[in-house]
Amino acid sequence: MLKWWRLNSVISYQLSVISYQFKNPSFIFTYTDKNRWILSDWNSSEINDLIQGLKKIEKYTWGQIKKHGSTKPGSSVGTGYKLISIHPSLPENIPKDIKFSEMRIDEKKRIFGFREDAVYYIVWFDRDHSVCPE
Repeated sequence: MLKWWRLNSVISYQLSVISYQFKNPSFIFTYTDKNRWILSDWNSSEINDLIQGLKKIEKYTWGQIKKHGSTKPGSSVGTGYKLISIHPSLPENIPKDIKFSEMRIDEKKRIFGFREDAVYYIVWFDRDHSVCPE
């Protein structure tokens, strides 16, 4: 028999998982890599594309974003959100228990990072689809 406090924590966890599905993403740069796939390598036109892409993604909820993804290489649509298990080594400051993912900005540009609740921590800015080419 579950103790009331255990049952309460299980219910709270389930509600938090459900609630983030209805939230729009926020993009945070706390874990952005300073050495590889950095934003300062992008030209002004590419940065404009990035901003427009992030504005587009912000209009979706996490539930909608996850539906735009795919588990099959090359078959993503929309934001192309997908979890990535094979990737270059992550910077030292990245928490070990994260689920690394990618989102499409446009045909070639991607952002890579991880999500905690409704927040997406951007680690890499990929301007030419070179981080995890398919």
